[in-house]
Amino acid sequence: MNTRAIAVSILDSLGDHFYAYEKSIEKRLRYVHLSQADRNFVYALVKGTVQMQRLLDYILDFAVKQGLTRLEKTARNLLRVGAYQRVILETPAHAAVNETVQAARQLRRKDLVALVNGVLRNLPSSQKWQAELEKRDDAEQLSIRYSHPLWLVRRWWDRWGPEKTCRLLGFNNRDQEIYFRQNPVRGSWEALQDRLGKLGLRLKSEHRLAGFVYFSVDQPATLLKSPLFAQRACSVQDFSQSFAALLLQAQVADVVLDLCAAPGGKTSQLAQMITSDTVLRAYDRDPDKVAQLCEECRRLGLESVKSEVADARTSDYISADCILVDAPCTGTGVIARHADIRWNREESDIEKMTRLQGLILANAARFVRPGGTLVYSTCSIEPEENWGVVDHFMNGSEDFSVDRADRYVDAEYCDDRGAVQLWPFKQGLTGSFAVRLIRDDRKGERRRNQS
Repeated sequence: MNTRAIAVSILDSLGDHFYAYEKSIEKRLRYVHLSQADRNFVYALVKGTVQMQRLLDYILDFAVKQGLTRLEKTARNLLRVGAYQRVILETPAHAAVNETVQAARQLRRKDLVALVNGVLRNLPSSQKWQAELEKRDDAEQLSIRYSHPLWLVRRWWDRWGPEKTCRLLGFNNRDQEIYFRQNPVRGSWEALQDRLGKLGLRLKSEHRLAGFVYFSVDQPATLLKSPLFAQRACSVQDFSQSFAALLLQAQVADVVLDLCAAPGGKTSQLAQMITSDTVLRAYDRDPDKVAQLCEECRRLGLESVKSEVADARTSDYISADCILVDAPCTGTGVIARHADIRWNREESDIEKMTRLQGLILANAARFVRPGGTLVYSTCSIEPEENWGVVDHFMNGSEDFSVDRADRYVDAEYCDDRGAVQLWPFKQGLTGSFAVRLIRDDRKGERRRNQS
């Protein structure tokens, strides 16, 4: 079965919103024998087709007489994969058409051969579809050209204007480097660099933060499969998602809680920051995710982490010096890493998430010791989920105040209100938000006395 047929079979296994396409790719590739180059191409075809779906469908509609939406899913996905090769990858027409026709045959869909051949040979020229696109309003043009849902484009346009919105949309469609976090417990950065070189890996980027080095290499798949990774020398973590654990300043704490811990990147980061006699407990409501978290901690040799199943909205916990709430969110800051997010969100989800986030934050606050720290973070760039949730919480709680993030990290990563705020169009990193709150019971007592 050729790479195009495999890509279409993966797309067929997904729903209309392509949820968890990465897991489906990983599962499917376990059972086929392909070179690393072909594996990479299958991934690129599936991700690219998911990512650029709206633009591909817009172009295909010019050539499908009955309209693309009236076709069944295998037909749609064959055409999308073929159009992706022609329009985005700029594969010569004869090669893209022949390979996609061959994919239809290998999928035992000879009934679709004529359709695939006819449509892909009659795609409109770039000049034609772009001329038609320019007849639509500005937001809809961007929505189609950059393949994002219209409601999200309009929302960002209204908030940031056309220039920043275009930069954000473009960032979301660019391939992102896989970042690794050096494990300082397993050796120095200099020693790790030497071992990377011996594997034939070239360092592409490097960020330093609070004793950790975050880096990318030219062949991440090689590193992931290497003894170096298996021997706990590093783990995968996006640099932009590392600030929340740093803000917790948990190095000298007695008890640290991570209430929404899965998949465990911040948990393992915390474990590598704290002393061995600190109690670190990690919780998540999903038993399968807790099991995965435990497995990652075992791989990294982090025996200090104790993991349990708990619902952060309602569960009781022991009192703690430091509590991290890396809250569930819409994930609009990490669309660049998860192409399906754009199709799995609706505008109403923002309100649903803020209600959930508010419940979790209020519950977590009950277990922060006097003088303790509560860090609230998301990977969303929607203001309602960030300062909106924090402001609502602060209005109902007199005992907490903001401890400015620029005391702990470079001001270039912070907003003017004292939180870490990363925007792709500003720092060139995936989006994230984190705010450090300190509990001071005396502050609330003084306010109550004054009233």
